[in-house]
Amino acid sequence: MGARDQLTRQGETCIWQAQAVAGAKRPLESVREFLEGKEVLVSYQGEEIARWLSGFSQVDTAAVVFSGDTGFYSGAAKVKAALEHEGWEVRLIPGISSLSYLAARAGIPWQDAEIVSLHGREENYLEKIRNNPVCFFLLGGKTTPFSVCRELRDAGLGNRRIVFGSYLSYPQENILEGTAEFLLNEKNVQLEEFSALCCALVFGDARKANPMSGIRAFSLRDEDFIRGKVPMTKAEIRTLCLAKLALEPGDVVYDIGAGTGSVSIAAKLALQGIGGQVWAVEKNPEAIALIRANQRKFLPEDSDFHVVEGAAPECLEGLPAPSCAFIGGSGGNLTEIIESLLRKNPNVRIVISAITLETLALAVEASRRWQFEESQIIQAGISQAEKIGRYHMQKAQNPIYLITLANHPEGGAL
Repeated sequence: MGARDQLTRQGETCIWQAQAVAGAKRPLESVREFLEGKEVLVSYQGEEIARWLSGFSQVDTAAVVFSGDTGFYSGAAKVKAALEHEGWEVRLIPGISSLSYLAARAGIPWQDAEIVSLHGREENYLEKIRNNPVCFFLLGGKTTPFSVCRELRDAGLGNRRIVFGSYLSYPQENILEGTAEFLLNEKNVQLEEFSALCCALVFGDARKANPMSGIRAFSLRDEDFIRGKVPMTKAEIRTLCLAKLALEPGDVVYDIGAGTGSVSIAAKLALQGIGGQVWAVEKNPEAIALIRANQRKFLPEDSDFHVVEGAAPECLEGLPAPSCAFIGGSGGNLTEIIESLLRKNPNVRIVISAITLETLALAVEASRRWQFEESQIIQAGISQAEKIGRYHMQKAQNPIYLITLANHPEGGAL
């Protein structure tokens, strides 16, 4: 991690044996006692180090010193590639990671931790916290200890325990611990002054750590939803719709004409723990109220489930580009909606449910017009047995068409 007493014996030996040593200023300062009589370069840029070493005819053993972990968003990978390109044989010598150190300081095991870098990277860390018992984050840039605590509080997660650590292993090591709410209220000054370049252990809700929680999406019964007079995609068709959407981690999903939100809710449950956003789009105020009621029932703390009130395609402006979209109701604007989706993402995967032949005809015409690489139409007819006296009779639901339109990433429709 940088301090002299955290250097392993193997690392120490390698620096002793090196004829030239490069690295950033801080880690070089930590090993200055080993640098006497050696060539030294203050740099962690691979190409610069490679050029520097090529200028020495007598140097055949060199060391590059890094803080951090060699395999976790480390500059070591780029340096290794640059040196190997110049013919050097490169060996990585790991040290003690900040994750291992901070977990030990906090006195907790970390075998169940979700490990994420937020240093210059965008991640939905709130969902990680909701769905894992422990999360380890590297912070930096716009994501600071103060912003993390504030977002946790605003998301209703202010009771989550956090351990922040900066300058780990150095004399100025700083550890700050408490719930997000406590740190904001009682340690506000220390929190705002805490180094942005630090790491954090955040303790989530172990009850939500089951990686198989998405299975629930496929077992929801119609009676599980809060119902009204708004049409709803029934359980068997809903399962087919999810299968045709082919959801993947991190997907952005539109449910256009969301009705009661049954497909939206199921899609978000399927994405729980693996990242992703769902946008339920609906223009009927009664349906909007039902979607919000079902959201409160199934996804009370999920900030990645969004309800959009308005008619598509106009209300789709400003939304993030979709990975896939389910069109359960188009209000007569199917062609315009498909065109809008393709403008946002030429490789969007679209699944349309059609009860009327007119909607089916529009979907077929869209397939021809934009020449989708994948175009599939199935008809599903579902009937359920109802007991009448001593007998059971099948009661048929309306037959429905499911149309799947998609392009592969290497090609586009527009």
